[in-house]
Amino acid sequence: MSHLVLSRIVIETQSPLALSSGGHDLGSSSDVAQDWNGVPCIPAASLMGVWRASARSSGMKDSWDRWFGCVNGQEPGRASRIVLSDGLLLDTAGDARRGLVPKCELEKNLFTRENSPLIIRRQRTRINHRGAADAAGHGKFDTKCLMKGARFVFDIKAFTDDAAGFSAADLNAIISLIGEASFAVGGGRTSGFGRVAVKGFIQENIDLGEGGAACLKRITAFRTRKPPHEIQKGVPGISFNADRIPERFQLLLDMKMNVSGLYTAGTGGDFLDSRLKMSFPGKMGKSVAHPGSETAVVWDGCLGRIDSTDKLRAFILPGSEIKGIIAHRMAYHYNRLAENWADTALALGGKGAEMPEPLQVLLFGRAGDGAEKASSANGALSGKLFFSDAVVSYRKCAARKHNRIDRITGGVIDKALFTEELAVSPVFDVRIYISRDTLDILSGKVSHARYDEETVSRVVTALRRTFFDLARGLLPLGAKSGRTLAEFSGSKKACAELVECCFPQPEKNGKK
Repeated sequence: MSHLVLSRIVIETQSPLALSSGGHDLGSSSDVAQDWNGVPCIPAASLMGVWRASARSSGMKDSWDRWFGCVNGQEPGRASRIVLSDGLLLDTAGDARRGLVPKCELEKNLFTRENSPLIIRRQRTRINHRGAADAAGHGKFDTKCLMKGARFVFDIKAFTDDAAGFSAADLNAIISLIGEASFAVGGGRTSGFGRVAVKGFIQENIDLGEGGAACLKRITAFRTRKPPHEIQKGVPGISFNADRIPERFQLLLDMKMNVSGLYTAGTGGDFLDSRLKMSFPGKMGKSVAHPGSETAVVWDGCLGRIDSTDKLRAFILPGSEIKGIIAHRMAYHYNRLAENWADTALALGGKGAEMPEPLQVLLFGRAGDGAEKASSANGALSGKLFFSDAVVSYRKCAARKHNRIDRITGGVIDKALFTEELAVSPVFDVRIYISRDTLDILSGKVSHARYDEETVSRVVTALRRTFFDLARGLLPLGAKSGRTLAEFSGSKKACAELVECCFPQPEKNGKK
């Protein structure tokens, strides 16, 4: 017997959501996707694309295309049996604005008003071969995103038929993929953006044989229900586990970093310690450099509010910053092993800041030039390493004053005095995942079609040296490492396939 299964899911962003509308905003490289009311939303096409890719790579090879439909292939094309709605933003009362809403009503709510405070901006800068910021050639750009904690609700409508092989158990198994740890929406997923978790779920299974009036009554009752803020119990096959890692990914590195000394990372807009803020009243407070603190949405049941992370005594080390630092050090080790010296490349007209192509293809990916296909030499490639944002926890902050000396007069240069706020002995976790297919290539189980064993071995060795530097405190993570001497130490875990090569013994006389 055919059934109509209606599901409603509420997801919460566990990291900033970078979902671009495809356009550009003034002062930013990307703009946030919005619905018909001008409120930030997640388009159904983006949700369906990520969900479809998760189902395709989850091992459900026999069922994912039957549920989501297909166009090309040996069999004739078929329509999708799953219909998905847009992800609508929940306001401070935990409700979604459906349909056209007058602007005066939207302005009454903090989350849905124009220029919503949920929209934040992250600045990103490429590092060149000298270890300095490279702002030329699109090396400096901003990303507009929604802050951590924003909630969205979307509906799933699907038709099940046991006789035709479309069971409710298979459908719920596919829905459960949304709750996996690797499920991420939007851009920059390999840099820590777009992680989500399921916070509410309800489902209604309607037997289409009951009759038109009875079915219509149940459908109408479901549509008028408010977004759920807890997961309905007793639904067969539904299991949302945020700690579950799918088989297509493997935890590559999980390291707890203990900083012995002063530390800072990123660029924040406000004081971490309110007592320090009182010491710099008025305009003096603007001359203080802060760590990368970010506000977030916190929920008390169905009520949401924006709260600052300073109450948690923590700030953010973005995953994109961790990725950039590790990619820069891996490029250094790879070029050293391959004897690709920077001065030689510059003399031949090359760019010293370019990432070696094997590292792009096997690990970090590349943006491409926009005109070439992914199969071409300059085409865009998705990364195989996935970095998470690190929450830096600390106990106290310290202020350090700086000034600039005139080399001629020996006096302090006017307007060159500033103060920076630093965290004292913080701790944070560095967590990196790797694609299982790439792990098989690096561990030697599968050969690569383009690169020989020597090239793959050079990539693995560069990975070893980089993680060794990180474990021994030779690779500082964060900003202003030249002025904040910090020693990194802590526990570490690595996957079984690369556990020995991640932390090798130091070289002696240039040899292994």
